[in-house]
Amino acid sequence: MLGVEAALLEAVRLARDAAVLVVDDLVKIGWNPVGSEKDFIPGKLKHTDNFDYQTEQGHAADVTGAFAPDLQEQLDLVDWCDLVIHQFPIYWWSVPAIHKGWFDRCLVWHYSYPANKSKWVGKQWMISTTVGPPTRMASHPGPETNPGAGIPYQNLLAPLGLGTPLMCGMQPVPMFMVGHPTAAPEEKQ
Repeated sequence: MLGVEAALLEAVRLARDAAVLVVDDLVKIGWNPVGSEKDFIPGKLKHTDNFDYQTEQGHAADVTGAFAPDLQEQLDLVDWCDLVIHQFPIYWWSVPAIHKGWFDRCLVWHYSYPANKSKWVGKQWMISTTVGPPTRMASHPGPETNPGAGIPYQNLLAPLGLGTPLMCGMQPVPMFMVGHPTAAPEEKQ
């Protein structure tokens, strides 16, 4: 885990000492970010001759419950928790590929969305990101010469921070963003 992410995790542990905190490090667990027929238990597919990912998601969610063990483990974690915090360093105005793959595989049709079918209704969802430029520069409009062409990074991440949780019936929590890894220690604090 990177230094900034480790410091943020420690801050969460201190602030939420009465709560149970589960850290799910996708790199450490070797998360496979690619959605495929491997997301389902063999022999439990609805259509073996013409694979359609969304159809199989709905079939597994509504009928068989036959998700692959690694996917089911992730779904169970979200089922269990009250607040999901997605912490990642911003990559090209979005999430790293491994984290995008978590969204692709875990946002399961008829399990996590649409809201009227979601098992996650009422839970909270938060985006927490570390960025390269100073936080103020990344989070406020500026000249086109600024990183991101002056567009506030939270605008670039709005589909993940606002649209996705609403689609899942979850409550979006305001985004947390911190930047500039070479900042002075007092600024980092």
